[in-house]
Amino acid sequence: MVTERESEHAKQLAQPSLDQEAAAACRWRSAHYLRRLRCAFWCCGCLGAAVTVLGITVLALALTLFKVVKDPELTINSLSLAGSRFAVANGAVDDGVLSIFLFNFTFEADVSIKNPDVASFRFRSSATTFF
Repeated sequence: MVTERESEHAKQLAQPSLDQEAAAACRWRSAHYLRRLRCAFWCCGCLGAAVTVLGITVLALALTLFKVVKDPELTINSLSLAGSRFAVANGAVDDGVLSIFLFNFTFEADVSIKNPDVASFRFRSSATTFF
């Protein structure tokens, strides 16, 4: 029968088994782990590059195309009365006479418009009616 001393001697001659640290070190250096690490690195790199390109594109559009449109500045240089007419119309109402006063004034205005935006606009002569 094998004594306890002989079994210890047999264990010492046998190759030592890998302990937990050696197994962990092997796992860290495995090809599968390195492939996954490289894939994660590329994925994060591509995602970061896409976010950077998207941010630069949005910034460029915000500074050029998507500016807030400003209102044009309207200045009246001169205003003159070109003509006027006055008329009174009488109408009959049940209790008496109704008088209607009609006024017609024609003004000429010299107007200048300053456009602070980059885009231009054109206009022709126009007429404005006030009631």
